[in-house]
Amino acid sequence: MARAALHISMAISPTKCGGNGDKSAENSRVLILGGTGRVGGSTATALSKLCPSLQLLIAGRNREKGAALVSKLGKNAEFVEVNIESTNMLEKTLEDVDLVVHAAGPFQKAENCSVLEAAISTKTAYVDICDDTDYSQKAKSFHSEAVAAGVPAITTGGIYPGVSNVMAAELVHSAKSENAGSGGAGPTILATSFLLLGEDVIAYNKGEMIKVKPYSGVLNIDFGKGIGKRDVYLLNLPEVRSTYEILGVPNVSARFGTAPFFWNWGMQAIANFVPMEILRDRSKVQQLVQIFNPLVRAIDGIAGERVAIRVDLECSNGRSTVGLFTHKKLSVSVGYSIAAFALAVLEGSTQHGVWFPEEPEGIAIDARKVLLERAVAAEGTINFVMNKPPWLVETDPKEIGLGIYRRGTALLRDGGLLQVLRSEINHELSSSCESSCGDGVGSEVEGFMLEWTEVRTQDVVLRRQPDHIFCEEIAVSALLAPLQFQDKDPLPRDVLMKVCIKKAGYDSVLRFDCRAFCCDKDQLLPWTTMETNDGGIGSDFTIRKAYCSSSVDYLGKCKSVGPIFSSLDPQLQKALKDYLVVRGITPKLTNFLLEHLHRKEHSQYVNWLRTMEGIVAK
Repeated sequence: MARAALHISMAISPTKCGGNGDKSAENSRVLILGGTGRVGGSTATALSKLCPSLQLLIAGRNREKGAALVSKLGKNAEFVEVNIESTNMLEKTLEDVDLVVHAAGPFQKAENCSVLEAAISTKTAYVDICDDTDYSQKAKSFHSEAVAAGVPAITTGGIYPGVSNVMAAELVHSAKSENAGSGGAGPTILATSFLLLGEDVIAYNKGEMIKVKPYSGVLNIDFGKGIGKRDVYLLNLPEVRSTYEILGVPNVSARFGTAPFFWNWGMQAIANFVPMEILRDRSKVQQLVQIFNPLVRAIDGIAGERVAIRVDLECSNGRSTVGLFTHKKLSVSVGYSIAAFALAVLEGSTQHGVWFPEEPEGIAIDARKVLLERAVAAEGTINFVMNKPPWLVETDPKEIGLGIYRRGTALLRDGGLLQVLRSEINHELSSSCESSCGDGVGSEVEGFMLEWTEVRTQDVVLRRQPDHIFCEEIAVSALLAPLQFQDKDPLPRDVLMKVCIKKAGYDSVLRFDCRAFCCDKDQLLPWTTMETNDGGIGSDFTIRKAYCSSSVDYLGKCKSVGPIFSSLDPQLQKALKDYLVVRGITPKLTNFLLEHLHRKEHSQYVNWLRTMEGIVAK
């Protein structure tokens, strides 16, 4: 499932447990089956960080490995020896548990859903990390039983499938999916990959189910910063069927790739030359894993274990968007992904029954944002973007006009440029709550009247007339600072602001050159009081230069330049800033300028696109 997106650098602050759904996850008891394995251990670590009050039961058959993990997790963790093949042992363990996370794969060729059945029998909430189409459909067949028992259950609640499904659900309608990972696969994941090579790939084309050969249909996909372009191949992943059936997407396929590149050659060779009866036999696949796993571990030590998910959505109106998630370590990111699903279930975001992640009854629509925030909260996230134009996810993005030209030239002969322009216009209008530049001349903020905001210019001018408190005239001129980049990524645009103060009866003018910028509460200067929006984002300003001049040209060049502002005594710097704040240069004003100027630039960009569209269409 694939869609496009602007690259956004995000500082993720994960939502704390207990504050999202109808219930609190705090102090809940969570059993992690397969907890001593690579995926289960990563899940336990993530849960302990996202919700430290959870009581974690690490279940497995290796007591030594379990004890080592428990000592790392601390006092809220304990090891329990469980054999999932023993129904009595399993049900007895589940009696005092709020949620069971089934991470004891592989799920391919499993004959039954014994853990889910035990969870329903003991009325225990359930999440599995199944990545097999047949198993997920078997789990779905227990939906009625789960509803009757009052048990909420999620199947395929991992990273892919799992987080990829939620990303697709947020993009909706028509989807096409690719995944790329460059390492970090433990024995279970390696076994899963080999078993999937023994299955025909199910995909959907124009609403019709088709079967193709595994690890065929190679595409070269750009996963952006940190990953770059990678070859990906068709694989039989369960999100294909669930996306088709639940989201109503007529064209769906899933692809997977790995690195270094020769691993893909090896996977192709296994798919083409190893007999299917071997790849469909769990015991024989485990023998292959024992042969390849040491080599995989050694290569991972050199190549790393980065992972990437890209979800592309192409709509019938020509609009295309992308969701992209990349992380430095698969073993870490998969744990946070599973933990995000576990917390969502504990907090009451899942209704009774067995659900796929993209179903609104499985993960409530208003809970998806929190789930994604938690999933990408792990240290090492390289990139997370949602619902942006595809061409901006390129590894080496260009300026906006060049980006469109670069994509459009390949389609120019058949009118492709016009299609790209219209797609970009539709995207810009749909991604902005308001296409105009907003407040017009005459608008007032903090006593300042908006005096000038011509659509075709970059700047605005506000003026405050003398009153009974301040017998002085204040003029503010502002425009967006030039676009800057860090490692080829665009940085947030600040506002360059001139503040000129003229006392009544005097020719002298005080002028301050300032810079206003967006910030969160942790970035505020010590003496600042800030108004924020619902997301805790507000603005502040700094003084860069202070002038004193006899010129009456408020906003022109100053004839007299004072000392370097940063060289002044800190108390004097603070006093001068307070002087401006008292006169209305407050966060409310800087918030207004930042929003107004960005909306104005957005409106100008849309108008430019429409002009280009008109010229090309003629």
